[in-house]
Amino acid sequence: MIVIFISARAYEQDFRKFLLDALRADGHEAWHVRVGRTNVLTGAEGVEEFDGIAGLLRLIRRLRTIGARGNVVYLDTTGAIMPVRSLLFRLGLRAGTWCFDVYDNLVYNYRGARWLKTRFSIWLLSRLSSATILLSRESLRHFPSAHHLDNAWDISRHERNHEAGGDMVVLSAIDERFDFGFLEEVAKLLPDRQFVVYGYVLHDNPAVKQRMAGLCARQRNVSFKGRYAFGDIPDIVRPFGIGLTPYVVGDPLTEFINPDKYYLFLQAGMEVISTDIPQARRMADRVHIARRPEDVAEIARRIQNEPAQRKNADAMTGFSWRDRAREFCEIVRATGPARQSEKTIHAVGSLASASVPARRSEQ
Repeated sequence: MIVIFISARAYEQDFRKFLLDALRADGHEAWHVRVGRTNVLTGAEGVEEFDGIAGLLRLIRRLRTIGARGNVVYLDTTGAIMPVRSLLFRLGLRAGTWCFDVYDNLVYNYRGARWLKTRFSIWLLSRLSSATILLSRESLRHFPSAHHLDNAWDISRHERNHEAGGDMVVLSAIDERFDFGFLEEVAKLLPDRQFVVYGYVLHDNPAVKQRMAGLCARQRNVSFKGRYAFGDIPDIVRPFGIGLTPYVVGDPLTEFINPDKYYLFLQAGMEVISTDIPQARRMADRVHIARRPEDVAEIARRIQNEPAQRKNADAMTGFSWRDRAREFCEIVRATGPARQSEKTIHAVGSLASASVPARRSEQ
């Protein structure tokens, strides 16, 4: 099978690269397309760049050549941020099976015309695909006939000496989903523990940067290390026994997420303490849920002093990217190629003005 991922993210920064790499490891031919001003095609044969509109047309011809070699599957993981280009790809690449990736609440906190355009784009791209793939089961409320493809992580498991230390690590996008107040209260309650935060500030937002700087200034046991690369993660988490995920609760921004950090921390052998979001409740057999900052302090104490209270004492099974790759192939086999209709052509014109900036992809 030939699998082509079409994304708004660079290959090395795309959280879907792990699924692509697993498909390649299972013997499938896998390619990644980064759509932008310069379109970038990454595959086993190397990296190719295609500039501008003329380059986009050349890229489509290149993808046709690749797809002609066998059974081809396209995964549209752009998040509907560039609907016209997504439709152009569908027009130019009619042969094959199209899948649309709903990896988050893709309308986020938009309002008015922007919300309407994005919602319509999601609906249209889903309708023009053979299968819609959901990262969170919560999204089944909006896409009842879609397929759930769970998250995963591949990392070596190390048994932690929880009695020896209680510092906590946070890996997260730093945006509206990050609960600064919750983390600050936790840090006040546990002054002898360090809270080390890694992540990138979405859109380099100066207000969010200022909030993080203020938190670190007020609480000297909180430090912010900035953005990290995927390859740095094993070294980052190795010294820690607890991963903390302080998400805002009761908000649409966190209602439909399935954080990869849960799987990362658990697969690494760590305990996970999370605020009370829907996915945490789904994983309550493995994830400790803190409804108040005081709960974090109590859970951390139990983890350190009462081994029976730990929820991740044994290794998880079924949460590798090879598992997800096999499930993805099963979804594809269960569906047929989408029929491209004249609606696609008309939709290009109706969405010509839709332009949405790059979205959250890290949770």
